[in-house]
Amino acid sequence: MGMIHLVRGRPGSGKTTLVLRLCEELADYGIRVMGFVTEEIREGGKRSGFQVRDLRGRKAVMATLGGGSPVKVGRYSVDLRAFEDVALPAISMHQDADLLVIDEIGKMELHSRAFLQALKNRLSKDVTVLATIPAYSLPFVDTLLSRPDVKVYDLTVTNRDEMREVVKRALLSELRRSD
Repeated sequence: MGMIHLVRGRPGSGKTTLVLRLCEELADYGIRVMGFVTEEIREGGKRSGFQVRDLRGRKAVMATLGGGSPVKVGRYSVDLRAFEDVALPAISMHQDADLLVIDEIGKMELHSRAFLQALKNRLSKDVTVLATIPAYSLPFVDTLLSRPDVKVYDLTVTNRDEMREVVKRALLSELRRSD
């Protein structure tokens, strides 16, 4: 059974950057990676929203400041349909991959019941997962943290380079063993 590797950190700690660098580095070892990342949208040096992007390049704006969506997280209006249109296919394509990447399992993403169900389905399968989670408590994330097949890596601004190497070694060890 594949392990679930969770990178936990505060906003700005570098979770998405770590995941993207790991995807590039693991590809050099022949590891096939699928999934999605959520990235900040910045305007004038300030964060104005988030986009979701699958690892093949398909993307959509999933949250903006203000906006008309009834789904709100903090100051952001979340477009669940845009998120689901990119994230759900990215999760379901994992059978063509060695590693499924989910960045992130957070408040915005968990507003989607379809995402939560797809995530539960994928996590019940024999698949190795690299996911990011926030540093604060969320009910689904708390349940995930209690699973015996979960390994957690706490990321900070000061340990992110070291932690990238730790996570990479763990993933390579697991994925090479399953060949």
